Amino acid sequence: MSSPIVWLLPAIALCMQVQAQEPFGIQFIDEQTKRPIPLVEIQTVHHLKLVSDNLGWIAIDEPELLNSRVFFDIRAHGYEFPKDGFGYAGKTILCAAGDRYQIELKRVQPAERLYRTTGLGRYVHSKKLGIDMTCTVDHSHNAIDFEYPVGCDSVLTAVLDQKRYWFWGDTQAIHHPLGGSFHMTGATTDVAYPSIDTQPPVYDYFRDNQHRIRPMAQMPGEGPTWISGLVVVKDSNGKNTMLANYVKIRKGLKAYRWGFVRWNQLANRFDQAAEFDQPPKLFPASQVHTLEWTEPTEQITHVYLCGPFPNIRVLATEQSYLDPTQYQGFTCLEDGTTFEQRKLDRQPDGTLIYRWRRDTPPLTQSQEATLVREKLLKDSERRYRLLDAESMREVQIHNGSVLWNPYRNAWSMIFTEKGGKKSLLGEIWYSESSNLEGPWTKAVKVASHDQYSFYNPMIHPVFGTDPGRTLYFEGTYTTTFSGNQNPTPRYDYNQILYRLNLDSLGLP
Repeated sequence: MSSPIVWLLPAIALCMQVQAQEPFGIQFIDEQTKRPIPLVEIQTVHHLKLVSDNLGWIAIDEPELLNSRVFFDIRAHGYEFPKDGFGYAGKTILCAAGDRYQIELKRVQPAERLYRTTGLGRYVHSKKLGIDMTCTVDHSHNAIDFEYPVGCDSVLTAVLDQKRYWFWGDTQAIHHPLGGSFHMTGATTDVAYPSIDTQPPVYDYFRDNQHRIRPMAQMPGEGPTWISGLVVVKDSNGKNTMLANYVKIRKGLKAYRWGFVRWNQLANRFDQAAEFDQPPKLFPASQVHTLEWTEPTEQITHVYLCGPFPNIRVLATEQSYLDPTQYQGFTCLEDGTTFEQRKLDRQPDGTLIYRWRRDTPPLTQSQEATLVREKLLKDSERRYRLLDAESMREVQIHNGSVLWNPYRNAWSMIFTEKGGKKSLLGEIWYSESSNLEGPWTKAVKVASHDQYSFYNPMIHPVFGTDPGRTLYFEGTYTTTFSGNQNPTPRYDYNQILYRLNLDSLGLP
């Protein structure tokens, strides 16, 4: 009788042979630009799901798939693959070990997805396949016992003393579901960092003594701290200082405390500069972005707070920024009144008077619509009646950002629609206005995310070789508010960057 070891040896050898096989690789590229497409999901008949990395690659090393003909269902936000005669959008591929296969997808939206900027495993499949990555630097996980974020919410950036600072909201860590930072996470990059067209920035994160991501803005009180309105202005001594506003959040995402923070360069953190138990009348909304602009006629520089409309401003000095009484709203309400009082400022002939006013908040898009229904305002008098340029339906605004576009000789805005057809907060639009104060009247959809959120998009004001013609914007990709119970592995709750060529929109 033979020893069990003897008959086990062939089985062990077979297992080792299977394990030693090189993975099969599929790469997805944009049919038009030939660039890799991240976030393409494929699924087998037995429901195995894989998602392409930043270079568009998926490595297949599952023993049951290698050297077999496998049907893959192919799905990607903003892209499509032709359906077969049975209505399946997919392809049967021989997954030969060590082979490579490339698939082109048709982009059905103007914005092109470039890559994921945060989180782990951004090039996980490319590394498995041994793809040449000499042009790509991935420091997402390259040091022993160093913690790296696996999820980051809503980005803010500013330049201070030859460094670009990056801050994110609630941040997830891999060691525990509640082990991340809930008081802002931060990092820096070289201000001379090359174009982000080809690869993500290499973030140098702020860490504690245990190499873990540490909070940047831990303000007094229970719950998370969120900052927004990040800006660099001059202090009383003429030196640059970085400021922001903040809110403290309780359960239900309700703010209960408000204030301002100032960056401490010695401690590398934000310190409290002011605190309020009630929100000042013109205190900026959460998640606002900023822009600085000098009116040619006034030669005075203001900081505009965009949520997404730039309708709140303050002088670009530390003293003014930290004083809520110095803020102005661009509005047609009578001085010192609020929407609830319904007092519109009109000339004797009925002409509505819009101007910058202290202690007077601007109207929101929904408030304008209410005044129209109450016959106190005409549609033609509205500043924020944004219509879909194709269907002429009104688009409801959530958040976004604005910048001056020299190529278009206009103000460009990227924003998320509230209550979109494919997702509650997943439809992204472009709009522009010849005047900073508006009116904003037409919008073009540039990106969609099916049953997935993509909120708080920020346009990067630099990083372009053709300033204004191509816009780069990133936002938070997450199941939050979408109703989707199937988060995309590695991608969920992270930042994704898009590129938008404005020439493709057919704008007049």
